[in-house]
Amino acid sequence: MTAGRGGSAPETRLAPAASVVVDVDVRVGPHTGSGRCVTTGDRTVVDLPGLAAPRTISTAALPEWLAGLVGVGPRPAVSSPGVLILRRDVLDAVLDLAAPDVAALAAALAPEPVPRRWLELLAALGAGLCGRWRVGICAPGGGDALEILDCASAGLWAVHPCPVELGEAELGDGGDLVSLAPTTSATVWAWLSRLAATG
Repeated sequence: MTAGRGGSAPETRLAPAASVVVDVDVRVGPHTGSGRCVTTGDRTVVDLPGLAAPRTISTAALPEWLAGLVGVGPRPAVSSPGVLILRRDVLDAVLDLAAPDVAALAAALAPEPVPRRWLELLAALGAGLCGRWRVGICAPGGGDALEILDCASAGLWAVHPCPVELGEAELGDGGDLVSLAPTTSATVWAWLSRLAATG
């Protein structure tokens, strides 16, 4: 380590070549599970957790639908001492702790040394976690993804895949690496808003 919960995706028909596919995975939140949105022009078929059946909506409304699904809303701005790089399985274990205090986190993360400030932040994240979700885009011109931890009063945190070479010197070859850094509701909404223009 360096400092610096869901269901299966529903079966869908193959989308036309010009379509944009948006995959959604909600691991923690009011509506957990996986879903898919297929955008063709100004119409989008949404098949999301919490819906009894797929629906067709205006592509312009897709960001609002997704924001409502995952509960995007005002969150306090938080700061961190840089970016934390850790293995994804370690992050999962930290977030699964029933009582995420500093001592429990230090034990879970051993033998990797973690600055106390990061241990305090991780404890707050684990205690406040109310949403964990990922939205991935597959489009003819390429793809993109946004993965978020919604930790209520502890703020919003973005999880990004991390090139192995950034952490292998200290972490070794121990699995997929991710970086963890604070973000804001405005940044999340700006990212989701791009989906209105994918048609």
